[in-house]
Amino acid sequence: MKSLFKLILGLSGLLVVILLAIVITLATLDPNDYKDWISEQALERTGRTLVLDGDINVTYYPWLGLEANGITLGNAAGFGDEPFLHADYLKLRIKLMPVLKDQYEIDTVIIRGALINLARNKAGLSNWEDLLKEEKNEDQAAFPLAAVVLGGVDVENASLRWRDAATDTDYSISQLDIRTDALRYGEPLKLSLTMDIKANKPALSGNVSLDAT
Repeated sequence: MKSLFKLILGLSGLLVVILLAIVITLATLDPNDYKDWISEQALERTGRTLVLDGDINVTYYPWLGLEANGITLGNAAGFGDEPFLHADYLKLRIKLMPVLKDQYEIDTVIIRGALINLARNKAGLSNWEDLLKEEKNEDQAAFPLAAVVLGGVDVENASLRWRDAATDTDYSISQLDIRTDALRYGEPLKLSLTMDIKANKPALSGNVSLDAT
């Protein structure tokens, strides 16, 4: 029994050393050294090019976070050379320990200089459908919205364009700024929004400014 106890202690100590080694390795890896690999994985999984022009920073504890500059995702096949998505700067963080309890505490999402091009061709196919394809699982539990706390949204100088070749419509939003306070399920939300809008059918253009709860 004493030998078994020593074996368990020895294995436990070895496991702790291995875990520490993994944590230290992850903490010291520079994600910028793996940009090409990340782009290759994106191309293999989505068929789209992913260009990472700027620096990438990753944190592991207490926040599991990503901070990236100059992200560009290519368009779907048949929708031209312009990017589907671009962002000058993006910051996402989620607190690590609450995730172990199925709680999701997300820090304020920060996006700067985002550009999104949405389109539909004459056949009715959109340029985002391929990104949404996944196997349906009827037994999959609904996502627990009540367990999610989002620190807020901070979007600055974003642009969104929607073109529909089937109806020859072209809508665009530019100079989009959005700011909110913390989002908690079932609680009021303060929202500040400004944007310029333009459309061809009907022909119109203008500016929208909104402060509301």
